[in-house]
Amino acid sequence: MRNFLIIFLLGITWQNANLCWLDKYSPEMYEYRVSGKLYWDNNRVEEIPRYSYEQIGSKYYYISEDKLYWGKALIMCRKRNGNLIHLKNDEEWKAVTEKLNTSRSYWVDYYNIDYLEVFTSALTGEEAQFLKWTNETQSTYYRRRCVELQSEQNFLMHVVDCFEQKHYICEADEAHPPKIEFSTKPEGLEYRLRLLELNWIKTEDNHSLNEMLNRIGGL
Repeated sequence: MRNFLIIFLLGITWQNANLCWLDKYSPEMYEYRVSGKLYWDNNRVEEIPRYSYEQIGSKYYYISEDKLYWGKALIMCRKRNGNLIHLKNDEEWKAVTEKLNTSRSYWVDYYNIDYLEVFTSALTGEEAQFLKWTNETQSTYYRRRCVELQSEQNFLMHVVDCFEQKHYICEADEAHPPKIEFSTKPEGLEYRLRLLELNWIKTEDNHSLNEMLNRIGGL
């Protein structure tokens, strides 16, 4: 019975993954795969609540009250017409961290998968340039490592498992950023970020399946 259940679950995952990638540039499939994963106050949402970003320094930010894993924080910011925070320099870091709740840690847009040596910025798609690490040795244990501003270390940067639940910060260039339009052009920022979002949804599906199989294995 257990083996049958494992095969059944693997079949569903394979089917969903192929549905996703066969239609990965379809707006309808994107909304199904991405928006369907988002919740607001424990309710699935079709439209993320709109709000104004607060100006801090030269940029505009939204500081969350809810907690999400890194991939969903990335998607939530994008659904709010912004991006997960990308800190460029010490001046931006100081301005933002002065506004944060000192009992909470917050995601930034740096991630590292498959034990690569460098961290990548979700926004630029390039190696992270501004890194302000804690004095602790940064973990290399997790396959999927993401970077937080750690409250216990005065919001210095710290590596944790991407599937931990953290608060997050969205950034935009204006207080009321325009809606991000779906793009099917195979180049540029928008196209790359759509693919990154879909990759993280696929990663979440695999992560959830692995957790379920581990639970079944313990029965």
